Amino acid sequence: MGKDSRKLIGWIFIILGIISIAYFISLNFFGGAVSFAFVWLITGILSVGFGLDRLNPNLSVLDKTSHKLSIALLVVVILGMIILAVLEGIIIHSANKYDNNVPDYAIILGAGLQGKEMSKSLLYRMKEGLTFAESNPEVKIIVSGGQGKGEDITEASAMKQYLLNHGINESMIIVEDKSTNTAENFKFSKDKLKGIDNRDDIKLTVITNGFHMFRSKMLGERCGFEIYRQPADTYEPMIPNFYLREAFALIKSYFFDKVM
Repeated sequence: MGKDSRKLIGWIFIILGIISIAYFISLNFFGGAVSFAFVWLITGILSVGFGLDRLNPNLSVLDKTSHKLSIALLVVVILGMIILAVLEGIIIHSANKYDNNVPDYAIILGAGLQGKEMSKSLLYRMKEGLTFAESNPEVKIIVSGGQGKGEDITEASAMKQYLLNHGINESMIIVEDKSTNTAENFKFSKDKLKGIDNRDDIKLTVITNGFHMFRSKMLGERCGFEIYRQPADTYEPMIPNFYLREAFALIKSYFFDKVM
């Protein structure tokens, strides 16, 4: 590789690394403690390090690495990028899919609180849930979410109060307040419904952010529900973070979240 090409690649990675680090800082500034944000910091540091390595050929660590190891690392990186691209395509494709079917129930999936205050993701879900409730007043709404670290109350309690504050009758709200992840949202909600509805083919509209919809539908169907989709918006500054995180969450859920 020529000296000019090395420098060009080096500067490209340094610029990308700086952008990644700046995004990490902005996530923490605008979004508070955002899960997965640390990945942008690590990626930025590695990118800047690689760029500096390319700019200093006399000190290059990579040039001292064996050719076979370099090829192996390159293959791993390329395969990883291909897998990531495929997963992101699947997630993005599902993010804006709406099903207009009338369900037996709807479920709004929890998305974190800071104390008693809803995260922006959860607030978007609640706004979409309110729109659904107003358009389908005969359909009961399950609010699903337990209490996690940094939360003063359960997510379900905050969600229920939001609906009550916006005029939804308490009799139309079913509270599931034990779950700590998406798989449990469906499992514990199914357990909750057993005392209300013993059918095996319950039709359930899922209300969650678009980036979360494909995995939610997959897990809901594993739990035996017929799933209809009503995706909510995502807070724009967090879109890159949430879509990247979701790809890894999808891999984890596909192999390990057995919710039947």
